[in-house]
Parts: sequence; C-alpha cells; structure tokens
Amino acid sequence: MLAELERQLRFAPADALRRHLERVEAMAGEIDAEGKYPEDWVAFRVTGYRPPASGHAVVTGEALLGDISALAERLSDAAGVTWVEARERDRALDADEVCARWSISRKTLERYRRRGLPARRVSVEKGLSKLAFLPEVVGRFERTHELNLKRAASFTRIDARTRARMLRRAVRYRRKFDCSLNQVAARLAERFDRSHEAVRQLLRRQPRTGPGPAFDRREPLRERQRRVILRAWRRGLEASDLAAWFGVSRGAVLRALNVERARLLRGLLETALATVPSPPLFERADADDVLLSAPSVREGLAPPPVTDLLEWIEAARVREVVGPAEEQTRLAAYQFLRHRAARAAQGLNLSHPSGSALDEAETRLRWAGLLKALIVRSQFALLVETCEGRLARPLEDMRAADLAPLLHGAVTAIGLALDHHDHTKGGRLAAAAGLAVDRFTARWLRDHAPGVSMTHRATPRLRTGLPFSDWTIGLCAWRAWLDPDPRLRSASKAIEPGLARILAMRFGWTGGPPVSQKQLSMMLGVPLVHAARMERKALRAALTLARAGGAGT
Repeated sequence: MLAELERQLRFAPADALRRHLERVEAMAGEIDAEGKYPEDWVAFRVTGYRPPASGHAVVTGEALLGDISALAERLSDAAGVTWVEARERDRALDADEVCARWSISRKTLERYRRRGLPARRVSVEKGLSKLAFLPEVVGRFERTHELNLKRAASFTRIDARTRARMLRRAVRYRRKFDCSLNQVAARLAERFDRSHEAVRQLLRRQPRTGPGPAFDRREPLRERQRRVILRAWRRGLEASDLAAWFGVSRGAVLRALNVERARLLRGLLETALATVPSPPLFERADADDVLLSAPSVREGLAPPPVTDLLEWIEAARVREVVGPAEEQTRLAAYQFLRHRAARAAQGLNLSHPSGSALDEAETRLRWAGLLKALIVRSQFALLVETCEGRLARPLEDMRAADLAPLLHGAVTAIGLALDHHDHTKGGRLAAAAGLAVDRFTARWLRDHAPGVSMTHRATPRLRTGLPFSDWTIGLCAWRAWLDPDPRLRSASKAIEPGLARILAMRFGWTGGPPVSQKQLSMMLGVPLVHAARMERKALRAALTLARAGGAGT
C-alpha cells in the first residue's frame, strides 16, 4: 500500500514532496503498534486528501511503522534533499551522531527505524547518500521509547559465566517442559534481563555435541507440508500431534497452519472476491446490525442436500415465492459478507497472520456460501423452464449422464450472475439469472448436440435412485477448503449430542448462520481454547464414524 502511495507521489514537485515528507514524519509519532489503521486514513495523513470509500484495507500499526522509514527515504530522495540543506536548515543528525547520543550500535538503530524512527535519504558529494534524522523526530522517539533507550544504553555483552548459566537452564527447560527454542529464549530473556533475540541467537549457535540444549536450525515448513497440516487440522488432528510428526514445535505448526490459511484467503482476492461492490452502507459501524439481522438471512440457510436426480428436478419445479424486498435483503447481506471477508484478507500479515482474524473472515465466507446457495435455490424453477425451453423437451427425457452435467453447469451460471449482480440498482436477479442459464444451455447444446440422447416423452429414462452430487459444494471457490468432509453432516447425528451440536453451530447446519470459535466459546460458556479443542474432538468422532460407514453414510 505504501509502495503504491510512493509511486503516485514521487513525480510531484519538490515542494509538495517535502510537505508529504513532513507529514510522514509526523504520522510516525501518532501510530500505535497495537492499533489498526485504514488505508484511506494513511493516504489522508500523507497527502491531505481523503480518497472515496471503496473497501480500503486495514493495516496493523506494527506493519505500518516498519515501512514508514522506507517511504520517508524514497520521498526525500525524489525531492532531491541534500545533506547540506538538511544540516544547515533543519540541524539534522547523521546515523553516527544518533548512535552516540543514545549509546547504541548501528544494528540497534536499524531496529528502531522499523519501530517508527523515520530517516531521510539525503545526497552528498559524488552521488553518494546517507541517512539524516531530524532533531524533532529523534526527540519524539526518545520520549516515546525512554525505557528501551535506557536499557539499550546500559547494554553489556553476555559474559562466559552468564552464558553457561543460561545454557544450563535452557537444558532444564527443554527436558522438563519440552519448550521450543522461542519459549526457552523468552524465559531466559525475562530471568536474565536480556533481549529475546539475543538469547535466541545464543541458543541457536550452540552445537549439538556441546553443553547446550542443541536447538537445531530447522528449515521452515514448505508449502506442501503446510497443505498437509491444514488438511489434517480440518479433520480434527491436534497441533501437538502434527508437531511430533513433522519434528517441529507446536508453535511452528500453528504458524504454518495460519500462513496457509492466509495464503488461500488472499488468493480469493484474485478470483472469487475480485469483484465485490462497496456501497457506503458497507462502511458504517453498524453495518452488521443493519444488514445481517433480518430473519431472511439468518434462517433456513442449510437444508439437507437432495442427492436423487429425479427428486431434485421435481423439487426444483416448485416455484419459491421471494418478494423484491426479501431478495434485496439477501443480496445485500451476501455482498456485504464477501466485502468484509475481502477487507480482512487485504489486511492480513502474511508472515504472522492472526488466527482470530482468519477465523472471523472464514466464518463470514461460510455464511456467504450458505446465503449464496439460498439465493441460487430460489431461481431453480426459472432454471428448469429456461433449460427446457432451449432443449424443447422436458428434462426427464434426457439421459442422466447428460442431464447431471447440464444442471450443475446451469447452477454455476446462476452463481456467477449473482456475483456480478449489482443489488444497489434495485433490479431483480431473475433477469440476469435467466440470461446466464439460457446462454450456458445454448453453448452446452451446441457443444454436446451430436452425443446427447433424447427419449420419447412417454418413456422417460429418468427413475428414482440416480445419484446427483451436492450442487452447493462447487458454488463457491472457498467451500472446497473451508467446509468439512461432506459425510460428516450425516455422521454427526450418531455421535455424542453435545459434540454434534458443536459441529452444527460451527458450520451452520442448524439452519442459522455459522459461528466463529469466539462465538462458540461464548455459547458454550468455556474458554476459547477449550471450545477449539471440543470442535476438533467432534470432527474426529464424526470422521471416524463416517469412515466406518456409520449413520447411513
């Protein structure tokens, strides 16, 4: 986001660039590392212009502070700021002077720059450049980080005796508590009043044959391993079991799991979430209450799928009456859920994504998937009429081998029309859905006409008992990796009632919206970690029963 902002500003006049640079330096003192900031606010603080609301991403204060100094460098370089100018007019300090003032090393100064200490990149003779720090920026950072600067100034190297004591305790923590490298480093850093990173590097340097705890330099989990971890976790396996299997810490497994979930979620921004409307109502603080509280978007969301082809056609012929207001309510709720999921995906830190933020976004996508199926189902009578009009025959006169792909393709066509439908214009979905199905059927008939077999009306080939796969599974791109195994819904009816209730609430099988882990813990009255553990236990129980062929699966 900051790179795009710099690209837009770098060709501005020098005076304008200097004003932007001053705003960047002032903004660094206003950001809280624990806070969250919308993209339009950042643009406004730098340029003085607030762009129109259009689904701006939200970034964390920590990530913003880490990149502010780089933005200041690029703007000052584009503005042609010189060292002579910065020194004489602004009384700027160079890096060595700042290090001497705080009694720190250059490496520590680099760390402080990533915590919100912006520097200007100024030119010196012969095309060289150096960093310049304005006195007011340095003073503000001193006031904000006074304690850290005092500790850094009193820093001493770890002597041999202290290092030996640390290693002995590290061995004890490793053997007694089975702590990971980071966990041991955190304990030792607190006990010996040292930085976490310094202790961690000390432990990593110890050879396996030495007196230390022999922490290996393990390679990070690769993409294929992350996919395996996600698949196993979705089936209820515990992170500790996966850690033992891959020979890493539990924390490494959880981080790999969240990184893979974030990667999949961000991938939707290029596909399923690429075209999401963003009317002003979606930006309101009470948008959830306004758009997601109506019974039409909270009830009857997930009826059991009809898996018999003839029964599906007969049920589809029954026209569902949905009024314009109710349809608009559902359309707005569906697009709003996609919009909020897209914003959450844009604001993720892909290196260390938040598990709670991921779960919130995934829960919204599950709800959006159920709503999409409900909206598409209301167009089934239109689907049957449009297909039969193009085929000039009842659907029952087709072979099952030809009919099932046709119906699945027509359902997908309605889903695509729904994704591109602008509900803010007030039009009914039927027009777009009917046109999409007609075009798909015409194209399908043109491609398959020589091999499509029709029978006489009096002797239909369709009979009860022909399978028809669940059409909702392929309706949304995210359902393939967010929904549990399709067999679990029926298998859950035969497991312990309390566990079955957890799965039903979590995935929306009760007919209401799915719930996040945080909401689940509140409903059950247990801590969040206990709710997550109970969910995995329920998944394992249902999957074991499904694999054994229980509950009629």
